[in-house]
Amino acid sequence: MDEAPDRTVKDRALQAAAEVHGVRSVENLNVRSSGIGFYVDLHVKADPKLSLEDAHEIAAKVKYAILEAIPNVVNVLVHMEPYKASGNHSEDRVFSLPPA
Repeated sequence: MDEAPDRTVKDRALQAAAEVHGVRSVENLNVRSSGIGFYVDLHVKADPKLSLEDAHEIAAKVKYAILEAIPNVVNVLVHMEPYKASGNHSEDRVFSLPPA
């Protein structure tokens, strides 16, 4: 049965993704535990003017950054989205998690 892992796993995944060059925002980060590993799904926002190839490259770098940061991650699914500044700076970069 799937279950939510310790919050530190989510924090480490978020930090690893946020440190990748080209990542403007991270949102909808979900980590679940299944068996002996973790499955990570997240949305990454990047410059909307990037080519599909460049966006794909960022997604791959995010995936491998998370796999390196958390050795027992089994799979990472990165959904790329165009970044649009909201005008609200607190929403422009999502690098903190809501209180548990």
